[in-house]
Amino acid sequence: MTVTISQRIRTLVLGVALAVVVLVATILIIQNQVLIRNTLSKSIARKCPYNLSESVEWTYYPKDNMTGLIAVAKDLGTDSKTLIMVFDFNHADSGMEDIIEHSDNILAGLKNGAAGKNYFVEEDVSTRSRYCYVKIRYDNRADLDDITFSKGNDISQRTLEIIFTASAKVKVKYFAAKGSGLEGYYEGQLYDVEADAWTEPAYYEIVNDML
Repeated sequence: MTVTISQRIRTLVLGVALAVVVLVATILIIQNQVLIRNTLSKSIARKCPYNLSESVEWTYYPKDNMTGLIAVAKDLGTDSKTLIMVFDFNHADSGMEDIIEHSDNILAGLKNGAAGKNYFVEEDVSTRSRYCYVKIRYDNRADLDDITFSKGNDISQRTLEIIFTASAKVKVKYFAAKGSGLEGYYEGQLYDVEADAWTEPAYYEIVNDML
């Protein structure tokens, strides 16, 4: 079968047209995602129940993560630092709302502090509309390394640890005991800054002698 020049030109034109359509569709999708994130960011900041300074810095995260974490605010004061985490439990795994909103204990891990110093830490949890805000206020002489939520006793304890690394990555680790408390499982996820995306959750079980 002989392919004529006109057929080749027609195929080339169709190929270019298809590439243009794909490019335009991609641009529109990206613009729509940016618009959605900008609208979301304004809503989150507006509904925040805590007083923040004008120098507060907000960071927004994709909603497809196991905890429903969608934003973090950092506010540096003269005497204290404040970190606020915002969760949307509509996108979280089952059980995350309970352990965060109704935690038995919230522990802030501070680092880079001088030995023997007593640093104050204040925690508060507040729900506004669809968002849950968790505020951690702490001494400005220290740095915040991680935040751990825990609920339940030794047999049925569940813990959720959120780690903030120097590279702005966020690690999420969740542990839940099963049965007699001698078994359980871990689930973890990492936010990749460069990709602006969360990794797939990693899951593995733990048995008695490893606990």
